[in-house]
Amino acid sequence: MNCKEFKNKVADLFDTTIDSHVMAECQNHIDSCPDCKAYYENIKAAFESLQPAGRNDSAQFVKTNGRKKRTAFWKTIAAAASVILAVGLLSALLFSSPAKAETNDLLFFEQSISSIREAIDCRMKVDVRTTPYENFRFYDPKADFLTMDVLLLWQDGSMCYRVEKPGGRVVVFDGCNQYMWIPGILYLKGTAESNFLEDFNNLLFPDRLLLMQKSAVEFSDANKVTRIESDSTVTLRFEGKKKNGDLRQLLRTGKMDDCDVVIENVFSKDDHLLRSLKLWVVDDGRQTLLVDMAHISYNVQLSKDEVTKLPDVPESQWNKGDANVQDVDRLARLQQETPEEAAQRIVNAFISGQMETAQEALCYYKVLFAEIHRKFKGCRATDFKARKSDDYAGVYVFYVLTNPDGSQENMHISVRKDNPQHIWIADGGI
Repeated sequence: MNCKEFKNKVADLFDTTIDSHVMAECQNHIDSCPDCKAYYENIKAAFESLQPAGRNDSAQFVKTNGRKKRTAFWKTIAAAASVILAVGLLSALLFSSPAKAETNDLLFFEQSISSIREAIDCRMKVDVRTTPYENFRFYDPKADFLTMDVLLLWQDGSMCYRVEKPGGRVVVFDGCNQYMWIPGILYLKGTAESNFLEDFNNLLFPDRLLLMQKSAVEFSDANKVTRIESDSTVTLRFEGKKKNGDLRQLLRTGKMDDCDVVIENVFSKDDHLLRSLKLWVVDDGRQTLLVDMAHISYNVQLSKDEVTKLPDVPESQWNKGDANVQDVDRLARLQQETPEEAAQRIVNAFISGQMETAQEALCYYKVLFAEIHRKFKGCRATDFKARKSDDYAGVYVFYVLTNPDGSQENMHISVRKDNPQHIWIADGGI
């Protein structure tokens, strides 16, 4: 392995699914090449710096071949918005030479990160192009904005949070366990590693958002920051590339290229705190606002009871939801389904309007079934093909939808079976 080949593989060293042969080759090259060893150590330090000291936030580590490695949450495949920074902003940088960044701008990023980490709590209103019932990795540039409430609280060395889609999904972390529910529909309880928020984790922590941008500018001249000042604010406008970020292109071509992003950060000048953030994706020169954090407030005296309050339901309801099959023979058939078979059955239920044919898989969508049926009525679905992503617990199933007028659309549905009965459940993309 030469230096060029190593730099083309170095990102894989941070992926838990790396082939052992590739890892061994990379390790051998590091041991024999001081320059590439230094290159690797710099990248490793950038990744590790994404974990704020003293905070047990959502970044997870797993152990592979005796080494701790950050899970590959920077390899995101999510609707256009996986563009949401994630560490993908760093992965886009790994193969570029360092840039000459404006020292003052990077210093302001550092000052703001430090100020945010001194805060006790944080409240945010986040407008996102998504829907109430879809999973937290679902974004659609064509959807209307949904205002999500986000509460963060750091207390006694631990962290808890609450993320709420109005009338839809809610996720709470109390420092030990995660809970996700849709009122009257679904109640799930998991460990700290459950990651019910999925890609939205990358928008949850203001200091991490800033650190990713700062690191992006330091690592690559493909990313830049411009600065605008007023009497009371400082605006830093980040322009850069997110690697492999657009699901729409995956649907069209089966692969994804770089995606341009623009992020506008507005800080109060006196305390350096981030007060608002907007994120655009750029497609064919046209900017689409995807995320708008219009109101970020700190030290608002949140209580742990306020952040971690759970719905008043019996303990026995948690982890059951409606995806509970009583018929033993039917359960056995559903457990043997492939993701393609399950997706086809679910989509055909939407087309026919016969919810009972897929009712166990529709626990998130029963209240929306009639509306979805109107959308699919008269259509025909074919060519179901599953694709697995390392960063998603489920499977994406792509298919072709033929409309009543004969026009066709490339579609996908997310399904997952990490539930007590291990049956495929519709989880997004509908």
